[in-house]
Amino acid sequence: MSQLTLKGVKRFTRAYVGPRTRGPVGPSSCFAARNALHAWACALRALQVSVPPWRAARPSAKLTTLLSAYIQYRRAHCGVAESTLHRDIETAKTFLALLPSGGKSIPKATTADIDRFVSHLSARYSKQTVADSCSSLRAFLRFLRITNRSRHDLAASVISPRVRFAERPPRALPWADVRRILGSIRQKEPPGKRDFAMLLMMATLPPVAKALAAYLQFERPSPAEARRIFLSMQMPYTPFTSGAIRHRIRHYARQAGIDAPVIGAHAFRHSHATRQIDAGANPKVVSDILGHRRPSSTSVYVRVALRRLRGVALPVPR
Repeated sequence: MSQLTLKGVKRFTRAYVGPRTRGPVGPSSCFAARNALHAWACALRALQVSVPPWRAARPSAKLTTLLSAYIQYRRAHCGVAESTLHRDIETAKTFLALLPSGGKSIPKATTADIDRFVSHLSARYSKQTVADSCSSLRAFLRFLRITNRSRHDLAASVISPRVRFAERPPRALPWADVRRILGSIRQKEPPGKRDFAMLLMMATLPPVAKALAAYLQFERPSPAEARRIFLSMQMPYTPFTSGAIRHRIRHYARQAGIDAPVIGAHAFRHSHATRQIDAGANPKVVSDILGHRRPSSTSVYVRVALRRLRGVALPVPR
């Protein structure tokens, strides 16, 4: 029983000799065996049988004394969330690694080191990501100054790229393409009911209840303990992640022959909002449906509501 782990199952499949070929089995057979043994482990765990974790916990990376002190400072004085704290630590690591002496010259850090850091990020990430990292860097530099690890307060010298609100129009698909994607889902075959309900919730409102009820009644795994609605079809029936949702949307878009530069959950949400604005819906109502706090968040959809924009367009002089 102690070998019923992912590592133990991989060791078993590598050593297993097939009864017909008298040799190693193929990758597909190994994959099927691994899924079957994983399902067995989940079933034993549900029956209160003591089994080891399927995946061993990854050892946490050992932090330097400086970064450990920074974590304690941020938790004690700023009360930041764990996700923000993780980003702050990664930002501090990157900045220290770019210093000439690999972090040993903190008292001698200058604005040139800050510029090098911003240039390093700008060559790899979007302006929004760079701006977030610059905010984290300011927090780290303030910590260095407050704890007398730095001679100067360099936080004010961090110049991040300016990110304008709604700089780009939202990514939206023509409604005909949304319908084609929804129509490519085979609802009679698992996980069709799940995926249809999931995508329909992003695209429209009235037919959602029927699709959701069909998934919950006929397709959602009944022994699942998770409280989330949309789950994977294989044990241990884990909740769907945003990455998994994006993968399913792209899968059905390919089936429907839709070729869009970027497509995902937000594209469906934007398409729904754009369609409502284009049909003459009150922007305040659309804003409430989408859960926006500010009316300006909904106003960006007017920029891609082509039908309404044509009504206010001026003739082009010849």
